[in-house]
Parts: sequence; C-alpha cells; structure tokens
Amino acid sequence: MSSVMVTIIYAFCGGIFGASIGALWAFILCTIIAVMGALVVLAGGSDFILMQVALGPIFGPASGGFLSGVIAATYSHGVKKNHPTNSAKDIVTPLMGTSWDVLFVGGLTAVVSFYFAMLLSKIPYIQLGDTGAISIVILSLLARILFLKESAFGSRESIQKHGIFGTNNYELSWCGYMTPKPLLMMIGISMGGVSAAIASGTLSVLRPLVETGQINASLAWTVPLFFTWGISGIMLTMMALGQGVIGRVPVTHAISLVGALMFLHTEPYVGADTAILFGILGGIMGMAVQEFGARVFWNHGGNHIDPPAFSIAVNTLFINILFSFII
Repeated sequence: MSSVMVTIIYAFCGGIFGASIGALWAFILCTIIAVMGALVVLAGGSDFILMQVALGPIFGPASGGFLSGVIAATYSHGVKKNHPTNSAKDIVTPLMGTSWDVLFVGGLTAVVSFYFAMLLSKIPYIQLGDTGAISIVILSLLARILFLKESAFGSRESIQKHGIFGTNNYELSWCGYMTPKPLLMMIGISMGGVSAAIASGTLSVLRPLVETGQINASLAWTVPLFFTWGISGIMLTMMALGQGVIGRVPVTHAISLVGALMFLHTEPYVGADTAILFGILGGIMGMAVQEFGARVFWNHGGNHIDPPAFSIAVNTLFINILFSFII
C-alpha cells in the first residue's frame, strides 16, 4: 500500500473517532498525546508520537484531534438537524449518537484538512505560518457558509444590532468570563512568561541531544514550541467537566504557543533571560488576536470558529515573516 493511502487511512480513522467524542475532548486527548510525545523526545526517544500522532495525520488538531469534530458538529446541526444539543457551537458534546454520515464527515474533514495544510505549505510566505491552524480557520468558515448558510462573520442581524465587535455585555462572548481587558492582559502576560520559561528549560535538555545525534535538530524547535501548548490544552479538561463557575478556565494554548515562538526567535540573539520578556510580549499578542478573532468570527456566528486557532494562524504568519526579514 502506498504511503499516500496509508496517510489517508490514518487521517480518516482519526477523524471519525475525533467527531465521535466531540471536538473539545478530541483536542484534550491530542494535547495529552503531544505532551507524552514531547517527553519521549526529551528522553532521547522517537518523535513518532509527537510528530505523526499529536501533530500529524493520525490525530493532529487539523485532523481528528479537533477540526473533524467542529465540522461534523456544523454538518449535524445545519444539514442533518440531529445535533444532540441543537447547537453547532457546542464542541463538547460527543456526536456518537447522531448518524453515520456525521461521523463520515468527520473522517473526510480530517483527510481534506491534512492535505489542504500540505498545499498551504507550498505557497510562499503562507508556508511560514502554522498551516494546520490556517486550515482549521478556513475550513470552519467554509462549513459555516455551506452548512449553515451564514456569512463568514455570522448573523447579519446580530452584527447590525450589536456591532461586529459588540458583546452585548459579554452575553455573546466566547468565554465571556475572560473577556474583560484587564483579565485578558493578565493571562497574556502570565502564560507568555510561563511558556517562554518552559521553552528555555526544554531547550537546555534538547540541545545536547541534537549535538550527539540522538534527535533531529528540528525537534529542538518543535518541542519547546508545543510543550506548554499541550499543557494548556490539558487544562481544558476543567472546562469540559466543570459546571458554572467551576468551568471558568482560561483558554491559553494559543497564548502559550505564541509566547514560546517569540522566545525561540529571540533567544539566540538576546539570551534566554531577555528572551523571556519577548515571550511575555508574544503572550500578549496571542491573547489580543485571540479575542479579536472571537469578536469577529465567533460571537455572531452559528458554529465554532476557533479563536485560538485564529490567533495561532495570524501570529505565526506575522512573527515568522517578520523574523525572516529581520534575521
């Protein structure tokens, strides 16, 4: 069997499973696998769990580890009218009790998204961004247009009534409990700094492994970039299980990734201690773009357009292109 066919099978099967358990639970599982895979690499082991499962076709966020559940939920609500909670914005509820074609859409989504991300990686400048995150945003918007018959920005009536950036006193907000600007600033500073610090620590372990040939040099970038992203994703278990105020957990995986990215770009030139300050700046950027994406694409829409994925897509494009010219 060809490697292409094997990859299609991997993605399709992972996509079905991701849709069956729901997008948020799939993402939590993806991030657990990512942290496990990163720990294996830090111990000098294989990168298969990290690169092929958690960040690849088997169960990456752009395939079964998140997006398949988002698109399947949109199809279930908009086309089949059998979503368990009658809301395409609900990415927590498993879709196992819907119909076979809803799960099939999840599998198909994973395959399409994986190869769409590969296509994006061939486009100049676009290839510098996180093409998986870009794929998540674009395909989620297409699903809104095709399955819900809404505009990319959502309900025109809601936009006219409240304004594109309006929240109706946070009632429309994605994660309204963390929407007030002072809270956003605090969590951006916090997770940017934490992520940069952890990236610094993991780098100190990985560089000797690269020098001795135990691991590929690219992993000394990937592991620090995604390690705190994975920890932040696991934190969402509290959101998925929590009721009321107990579930008010900050959503920080985009903030963590952008903070780590800024640290990694600047550390070779300014040193680890100063680069942590750039990590904090990255955390603030991740937070700000995440909230912008929520207000423009989530608040007025009928399905889930992931604000963290939007933040990762925009920030990785901007930061990587910027540093490609500076350095």
